[in-house]
Amino acid sequence: MPFETRVPVRFHHADIAGVMFYGNLLFFAHEVFEEFVVAAGFAWSEWFENPGWLVPFRHVEADYFKPKRPGRELVGKLWLERIGRTSLTVRVRFFDPAGDLASELRMVVVFTDKRAERTLPIPPEVRARLEPFLETVPPIETGSG
Repeated sequence: MPFETRVPVRFHHADIAGVMFYGNLLFFAHEVFEEFVVAAGFAWSEWFENPGWLVPFRHVEADYFKPKRPGRELVGKLWLERIGRTSLTVRVRFFDPAGDLASELRMVVVFTDKRAERTLPIPPEVRARLEPFLETVPPIETGSG
């Protein structure tokens, strides 16, 4: 079962057309990721202020299916799709209030040695704590039109 949280779309997230500015989707996805890390049992500072490593995003891709409007709440669902040697792949989907898929992001984060500024194998204790969250991402259901 994916990690799930609610994300309100506020007035300041919108562009002049009254639709959420597309760049805010990455901001929302990172918030979902932060909440997932804490729900997975890591203290926020343990992950995001770790003295030995950083976990920056290396790759992000997004698909937009429906506009997102202020005053509504999205449901964000996150799947931990892959644990590699040095990186994690997560998939975040946002659903509108009717339950329809509005957007999907695939994001890769890479463990990086803070001092040497190069990739770092995922620490064994981190890997062990994340493995229970590995899950196959269901395919996107598409309409017939």
